[in-house]
Amino acid sequence: VLEFITGNNTALTLDSSQNATFAGNVVISGATDNLIHTGTSDASDNKSLRLDAGGGGGSSARGAYVAVYGNEHGSEAGELVLQSGNVSNGKITFRGDGGTDMGAFTKDGDFGIGTTSPDSMLHLKSAGSEKPYIIIENNNADVNAPGLKFNKNSASPADGDDLGQIIWLGDDDAGNSTGYCGIHAESADVTNGTEDGSLFFSTRVNDSSTKRLSIVGGYVGIGTASPDSQLHLHGSTGIRLTDSNQNANEYAEIKYDNGGNTNLYINNDWTNSNALINFQLAGSTKMAVRGDGNVYIGSSGSNGLINLNRSSDGVTVGTMGLSSTNVLDLSVSGGSTPLIQSIIGGTTIMKLDGNSRISLSNNDSGTSN
Repeated sequence: VLEFITGNNTALTLDSSQNATFAGNVVISGATDNLIHTGTSDASDNKSLRLDAGGGGGSSARGAYVAVYGNEHGSEAGELVLQSGNVSNGKITFRGDGGTDMGAFTKDGDFGIGTTSPDSMLHLKSAGSEKPYIIIENNNADVNAPGLKFNKNSASPADGDDLGQIIWLGDDDAGNSTGYCGIHAESADVTNGTEDGSLFFSTRVNDSSTKRLSIVGGYVGIGTASPDSQLHLHGSTGIRLTDSNQNANEYAEIKYDNGGNTNLYINNDWTNSNALINFQLAGSTKMAVRGDGNVYIGSSGSNGLINLNRSSDGVTVGTMGLSSTNVLDLSVSGGSTPLIQSIIGGTTIMKLDGNSRISLSNNDSGTSN
């Protein structure tokens, strides 16, 4: 044993196994870039260096250590190992400016950024405004974009398995952590060759979280998790269509288009004094309800097959016919004589008035019943 003594105290001891024991700190200075290395050469870097707080055993049961391995090391080639101790608070801590702990790897494999006590495999935490953010950036010049992938890699997949979820939580006014909104995906059918997937959007209303929007089997459901058509709306409050551009000739519309041919078309011009609710088939109006209360079947105006009108003096008039010269007219009013007349070719051929008189061929001397 060789000892180096300063001030009557042993500062360094070298034993027969070539181990050096320092009684104080080791300070390396003098060079701009100081170096500790194994002394190996290229292609034969088969050794390692270890900084061990547990007596050199390299065991987490003894404490933390740092180890670096050469590229030709026999078991851990090219590795940098940071190992924590196995005590309850054992972790690898990342410390920033002013000695502030910025994050940690726990002994159980959880990684925290902004916290040294992560609750999951990845836990981000910040007290800053609009933080933390996750930014996924791709600066490649091709058309491919970055992505976020959830992979349910199960040895026993089954229909209805949850594949992944996103949950939005916040505290209520009593300090309870509450899930307010969520998105989750399911494997509806795992049969090879006929696989189906479903996607559900949930929100909390009156302290109850329920699926509000569902995409199942190619169908979209609102208010139902089991839609049975391309768009299935289910609820007790009805359906409402509004147009935010409230100008003349602006419409709220329901349209069914088959290969570019409009087969069903309902629209409303609510700002027009002659506002219409049009029912169209095959590109033409089949029925119209006007803003003045008149109803036309066969057109949107007075030349329809059936017209029901209410004039300003309270007279209700109805007409049925193929044209303005071939019609059946009905006029009813408390102040006028009720009238039913048949017109063919522009000529009245039959008339029934309020006095129970029937006139034929425009002969006003009809017979009373």
